[in-house]
Amino acid sequence: MSNKLTELQQKVFDLLDAKPNTDVALADLYSAVYGGGQSDLFPPTNRDMQQKMGPLFARINTKLKRGRIEPGLMKQTYRLTTKKKD
Repeated sequence: MSNKLTELQQKVFDLLDAKPNTDVALADLYSAVYGGGQSDLFPPTNRDMQQKMGPLFARINTKLKRGRIEPGLMKQTYRLTTKKKD
């Protein structure tokens, strides 16, 4: 298995890596990756977003050498947890 992130995985990692150890809303991550525009007739629910993003987070975590994507402290958020403290 390659440790290189795919383009989609890299987008998520870059968004989380910009603010390590800080909660990022699931909706922000989803819209950055899948372009969740406001014109959607039926916008995705939080459950839909989690089901689509969860496997992506899991694949990214297996490839990371530092840090880990984990649920954030607030509801419906995720964070890139690193060993360093801000």
